[in-house]
Order: sequence, then C-alpha cells, then structure tokens
Amino acid sequence: VRGSVKSGFEIESPGHVRVAEIIEAAKVTATANVEVGGGIRMKSDGSIKAGGNVYASYAENAIIAAKGNVVIDSAITNCNIVAKGAIATKSKGKIIGGTLHAGKLVESFEFGSEMGVATNITMGFKCQADPKVVEEKNRLEMEIYKIEGALGKGSDEEILAKTPDNKK
Repeated sequence: VRGSVKSGFEIESPGHVRVAEIIEAAKVTATANVEVGGGIRMKSDGSIKAGGNVYASYAENAIIAAKGNVVIDSAITNCNIVAKGAIATKSKGKIIGGTLHAGKLVESFEFGSEMGVATNITMGFKCQADPKVVEEKNRLEMEIYKIEGALGKGSDEEILAKTPDNKK
C-alpha cells in the first residue's frame, strides 16, 4: 500500500503486507509479515494479525497478534499485543500502558510511566491440550490417512488426473 490504510478498511493477504505510511483503525491480516513504514494508530476498532512478524515506527492503542515478533522503533502506547516470539522497541524505545504477552521476551529501554498508567507484561505461554481437541485431531489425522490411501498423494491436478472418469 503506497499510502495509509484508513479506518474501516480491511486487508487480507496470503503473504506479506507493506504499508508506506500508517494503519488507522483497520483490520489487516497477513499469513506472513506486516511492515508499516509509519506507525499504527488505532482508536477503538481495528487489529493486525500476522503469521510472521510485525514491524512499525510506533504503535498507539493497537491490537496486534503475531506468530513471530513485534518490533516497534520508538513507542508502544496502550496496546494489546500477543506475540509467540519477542516484543521489542529499538534503542531508546518505550512501552507505556497496555497488555503485552510474549512467548520469548519483552525488550525496551523504558517500561511504564510516571503517570501510573497500568502496563501489564507476561512472558512465556503455558497451555494444556484439551483432551477433546487432541481426540478430534487424532480422528482427523486418521481420516486424512485413509483418504490419502484411497486417492494417493500429490497436487489436486495429479490426483484428478489419476481418477477414473466415472469417479470424477
């Protein structure tokens, strides 16, 4: 995106999303990285979901979820961020207010503010597998195994090419 992503817009990408300027209260979803040349400035709506990392100059009131890292150049202010990797600001960066959950680490020059704004930070994820979910996963894996046994493996085109005409 050569400019900004304005409030109310939605972007879904099967790869990277690059925004030259800022992301306002918009919904941005990418299976890979989200890179913002300017900053992320949200008010009430909007979120960023990345299958990879999120990079921006600053983040204000943002909701960000990343399977990788979230790296912000200057300040993270009143954000709700969940990252399986790290959450970090560069050099003299600040984290002021908000809730941050990182799988590996949270790194910044300064945390919180003299004004007493609540800044909540959690590192590491603990989760127990739900036995019902594990059972369903095992059942689905068995179904996939049976289907692959009947059809064989390969791309859709390859499997279709091997299928007799009366079974298509």
